[in-house]
Amino acid sequence: MQAAISLGTLAAAIWVFWRRRDPVLSLCFLVCATFLNTPYAFNYDMVAFGTCVGLAISWRKKPELHRRLLFIATCGLLDAAFGRFPYVFRNDLFFPLLDAVILLGVARDLVVNRNVHKVYRVALPLMIVLQGITIYLWRGSPAWWLEFCQKLLA
Repeated sequence: MQAAISLGTLAAAIWVFWRRRDPVLSLCFLVCATFLNTPYAFNYDMVAFGTCVGLAISWRKKPELHRRLLFIATCGLLDAAFGRFPYVFRNDLFFPLLDAVILLGVARDLVVNRNVHKVYRVALPLMIVLQGITIYLWRGSPAWWLEFCQKLLA
């Protein structure tokens, strides 16, 4: 049990810092610093995954919270799968599609329990806001963000 908890919680932290420690990718960062200006380098998906898994583990004795948090964490990784479709990637639809999958969980709660669970009421709006920020930083490329990314590489 402890091994699963350790792997699930630390996987996100390892992934967030992996790119900076890999020599080949470090060379790519120096050649093309704007790579940091992508949703994958921003690592939104892994930060959300790690947060949801960490909360699910801490609330594992509360099955209603635990189950929904693990569902959201798993669905949160779907942005990479949806992003593989060229049309979806070009039109920035990978986040709305993963939110639609999470809405299936909300629909299940509405059908079975006749209300939306508080995990969905808190997590889904927060995820949508953070996804919007990620898309803005990626597609908008504000100067302050690019400057921050270049300083991060130095």
